[in-house]
Amino acid sequence: MKRILVPVDFSAAAETAFDYALNFGLPFNAEVICLHAIQDISTRAEAQSKLQKFTTHNSLTAPAQVTVTNVVISGTLENAVNEFISTSPVDLIVMGTKGAAGFQKVLGGSNTTDLLSSTSLPILIVPQGFTFSQVNFILWAID
Repeated sequence: MKRILVPVDFSAAAETAFDYALNFGLPFNAEVICLHAIQDISTRAEAQSKLQKFTTHNSLTAPAQVTVTNVVISGTLENAVNEFISTSPVDLIVMGTKGAAGFQKVLGGSNTTDLLSSTSLPILIVPQGFTFSQVNFILWAID
């Protein structure tokens, strides 16, 4: 578990996912890659600045063993993630959601659903406001 990708839209749910990824990656000395997708290429510099502020502000207590990298890619989130992982291997995607309402959107066609259907990477969905605690068990639900 050396590389963890966190899609960032600057929401509170993205902050929770980023914090979770930092803590989850600690035992592995992982690299946490924050990816922001933009539709308009003219906003790239502004997006890079905003992403840098986001990661700096939200990783003030991050342990030194975890490296944070920022990436801005043009396109939809699904295309940006797939473009990135085609050239840079990633072990896990960690995404935030807004709780029950957010999870219902996952089932109805959100960015998370798009990623679930377009990548073979595992995706960990973290509810907004969730506080990290060590993972002891993982439930594997199959059909």
